[in-house]
Amino acid sequence: LKFAIPVTWKRESDSMDSACLKVFESSLLGLVWPPERVVVGMRVSKYLHEELPKQAEHTVLHVAERTSMYGKDLAPDQISKDLERLSQQCSRISLLASSHEQPRFSMSWSCRSPILQGVVDATPTSSLTHLNFSKLKLEEEGILQVCKLLALSPSLSTLDLSANGSLRGGCARLAAVLPDCSALTSLKLRSSRLGLSGMEHLAPAIASCAKLASLDLSWNGLRDRAASQLTQALGQCTALTNLQLDGNHLTEPFRCCALRSLGVASNELRGAVLNDILKSAWQLTEIDISFLGLDCSEVVDLSDGLFVCTSLTSLTIAGNQVRETGADVLCETLRHCTEIRKLNLQSNPIAAGARAIGSLMNDLRDLTVLDLAACDLGPEGALKLEQASKLWAYVPSMTALNLADNRLGEEGIVHLVSVFRKFENLSVLFLNGNELGDAGVISLMDAMLQTSSPTSLRR
Repeated sequence: LKFAIPVTWKRESDSMDSACLKVFESSLLGLVWPPERVVVGMRVSKYLHEELPKQAEHTVLHVAERTSMYGKDLAPDQISKDLERLSQQCSRISLLASSHEQPRFSMSWSCRSPILQGVVDATPTSSLTHLNFSKLKLEEEGILQVCKLLALSPSLSTLDLSANGSLRGGCARLAAVLPDCSALTSLKLRSSRLGLSGMEHLAPAIASCAKLASLDLSWNGLRDRAASQLTQALGQCTALTNLQLDGNHLTEPFRCCALRSLGVASNELRGAVLNDILKSAWQLTEIDISFLGLDCSEVVDLSDGLFVCTSLTSLTIAGNQVRETGADVLCETLRHCTEIRKLNLQSNPIAAGARAIGSLMNDLRDLTVLDLAACDLGPEGALKLEQASKLWAYVPSMTALNLADNRLGEEGIVHLVSVFRKFENLSVLFLNGNELGDAGVISLMDAMLQTSSPTSLRR
């Protein structure tokens, strides 16, 4: 639909509803089928019954928290009829509570809701592979309905129950059915207030998911005791490669030997603890250690752990206190991580450490994305980048550079002109919030026009 709507939306006076109606009334429907999504509850609801093909095996069913048709609220039983028909054709189901507007039609997402109960009753569980029930305000009875569906879904590979308030009261029920999901590879329980009591139930169940490859338990108030139970369980998840634990209260090290991706942003981990974690996970390719309050000495502490992660392709260390000395140590360590493609140092007061970052570019020949936004570079930092760039050859791999909010001004952008010329294939450049002025913008445009392929810049 996202391709067809602009084609049929000829006049500015046309509303989105009328544009959608035109799509369904025209032969364009055949050009966009099968769609990525079907939205139930729009003014085009009746056209879903009349126009949608019967065989829609790859449809993702989205249900909004508000529904309307021709300006009138739909009754729950009418929505349930829509769902029964459509869910019988779906192998992927996603219930989303939209927050873009004030709801015109709202209900409690529990087993008393005919929408949720209708989905559970009508879904062909033998073919269900993806289930997204995030942000539905599920209560205890609603969780019971979800568990009923999980128990009958042996092919389920992806489950997302994130941001449903508190799942703590339903953890025992969820833990009882997770072992039945033998094909489960991805589990997301973000922002579910699990805490220690929740992990006591879930940890053994997670251990039984032999194919689990991705687990997201971010923002759950987990402390070290809960993390200890979790890591014991993960020892049995030999397929696990992606673990996200952002926004908890972890302070102690844990082992994660087989991981490829680890997120521990916004915890209470110190540099020496991170060093121990990274040494046990030397196969990591993606690391997020943002917003941990790491200062220069702690960057020194974790440098040994980073040194052994020679397969690293993405490092995010944003929102810490990495200054000049810390930047020097970090860059010296990263010289050994020659496969890095994405480096995010956003919101660190690097300033004078810009020279070390500039010198690092000579070693990271595959670097495609560099984020130095809000790093307090100023004209001085821009000058140091310029001085370091004189040692570079051209950097064809660089495609995205973020230098927003760095107090560059006209003087700073003049220094960076020669740097930009080295990036032949730069397609994304952020310079917002730098007060460049007319002269600075003119210098920038001149530099862009002198690159070998100025048309590559898209943003």
